[in-house]
Amino acid sequence: MRQYLATLHQRPDHHKKRFALLVSGSFTLLIFGIWFLVRTGGESVVAENSREVTPLGSFQASIGAALKVLRNDVGDTETGLETVQKYGR
Repeated sequence: MRQYLATLHQRPDHHKKRFALLVSGSFTLLIFGIWFLVRTGGESVVAENSREVTPLGSFQASIGAALKVLRNDVGDTETGLETVQKYGR
C-alpha cells in the first residue's frame, strides 16, 4: 500500500480521480455508518416508557386527580361526621 501511494502521483488523471472518489466515498460511508449507529443503535428507555402528553391532556389529568381527591375527602368527612354523631349521643 505504501508503494501504491508513493507512485500514485505518476499514474494517469482518471486513475487519481477514481482513487480520490474511492477514498472520499469510504470516509463518507464511515461517517454515515457512525451517525446511523448513534442515531438508531441502543435502546432508548425514555422514549419507550414515556407517553406524549398534550397541554389539554395534562390539564384534564390534573382536574381528574383533583376531583378524585375531593371525592375522597368528602367521603372521609361524611364518615367522620357519622362517627361523631354516633358516639356523640
